[in-house]
Amino acid sequence: MKKRNQQYEWPSENEIDETLSIDDKISAAKQNIDQKINTFETLKAKKIKLIKVMKVAAIIIAISSTSFYFYQNIVSKRLETVFYTTIKSSASQRKKVVLIDGTTVWLNAKSEISFNNHYNEKRREVTLVGEAFFDVTKNKKVPFIVSSAGVTTKVLGTSFNIEAYPEDDNVTVALLTGKLWIKAPDGNSEILVPNRSISFNKQEYRLREMVSVSSENYAAWKDGKIIFNNISLATATKKLERIFNVSINIKEDKLSQTKINGNFTTSQQPTEVLEVLCRLVGARYKVDNHQISISRIK
Repeated sequence: MKKRNQQYEWPSENEIDETLSIDDKISAAKQNIDQKINTFETLKAKKIKLIKVMKVAAIIIAISSTSFYFYQNIVSKRLETVFYTTIKSSASQRKKVVLIDGTTVWLNAKSEISFNNHYNEKRREVTLVGEAFFDVTKNKKVPFIVSSAGVTTKVLGTSFNIEAYPEDDNVTVALLTGKLWIKAPDGNSEILVPNRSISFNKQEYRLREMVSVSSENYAAWKDGKIIFNNISLATATKKLERIFNVSINIKEDKLSQTKINGNFTTSQQPTEVLEVLCRLVGARYKVDNHQISISRIK
């Protein structure tokens, strides 16, 4: 059997170049894929990092917003906080007070006014216990209101006197100048004009009829004058107790209702005033351990 000779031929240069070119392409393609994978991984890592940063930022913003909200609430509540100022006069003392709007208030003995920190914003409101004379600065946009034992007195600008001691049966308002609107606890109201006064009786729980008065007499106390104009001895001694810080007891009921008139000053001694009053009503007084008693001469 004849052997067949096999011949092997080397690839031509073109074929070698082509083979090398394919390998390079495969290598380049692989390199390109690897590069894209790396780029993707890098982008993925950056994206994850960005998401984490955004989450942290969102948390910080949320906390900041919440903190700001609570801070605003706290500040707002502080601004809305209402606190009161009370000004008092002691027994046998008269005190002059000028409020922020220029209104002048004279406090009689054992009296007080109070008002809050929003006074003179939308309204000017004070609460009175005792007796005070008001000379109110005019302001049509911001009314001036006095609350005293349930009686409301509203003005725009005027001068008037209010007597509202807790132990007295009546709350009395007397007008010197301007015009007043009075509202009583029973719901009734009246318009008061100068030289007129009106009283709310606590026992009867009603407004009494207006009467003509010398309003200057009602305000005389702020100048140190004591004017008794046809009032009962009981009412007069109550006033003297506040003015001189003494205790006076009238023995007989009939004597206590006796009407009196008289003009005095706070510079006088209480015994001087009592001496005159007792002469007027046919009585005498006695001082025993700082307690003054008045009884009829028999």
